[in-house]
Amino acid sequence: MVATDNKDWSVYAAHRCGQCGLDASAPGRAEVVPMTLDTVSRWAMLLREGSINDLRVRPAPHVWSTLEYGAHVRDMIRLFTDRIARILVADSPAFPAWDQEAAAIAARYNEQEPAIVAEEASADADRLARIVGGMDTGGWERSGTRDGREFTVEYLLRYLLHDIAHHWHDVTEPRFADRTSAGLV
Repeated sequence: MVATDNKDWSVYAAHRCGQCGLDASAPGRAEVVPMTLDTVSRWAMLLREGSINDLRVRPAPHVWSTLEYGAHVRDMIRLFTDRIARILVADSPAFPAWDQEAAAIAARYNEQEPAIVAEEASADADRLARIVGGMDTGGWERSGTRDGREFTVEYLLRYLLHDIAHHWHDVTEPRFADRTSAGLV
């Protein structure tokens, strides 16, 4: 089990992250989805080409494996895409909190097939691109709420970009194997 992370990672949609270095607020609107697709492409390649044994290794007891992070990335893309799609057709929908750790346990992330996770992440990212590509300019400002907090489509897209890029950093940084505390980031 990964330690529960209570940090509000959504703030990095609007600020530079000191850990991974990404400032998801910097790219123009037209760049956010292509940057997301590029990061998903790197994730998919890693999951398709990595050794299944290496992908399933946890570098420390409370740190997810690369496969677990990859499955989490896939699920984040799916969750955010579903929320954005709903925001675009409903006025201020409310969304429940998502328990990432419970999702990982229930779906047995580390037992999934990496190539399938890669394919699903790519397909979900393509769906996100189609939805955003079909939005009118007002779509960026439409919003929904979670726990009483309002999130625009633009903010959700930047939040997602940071999340999947940050996890890429998590699994590719040289210190990954030495980490002893996790928290989902």
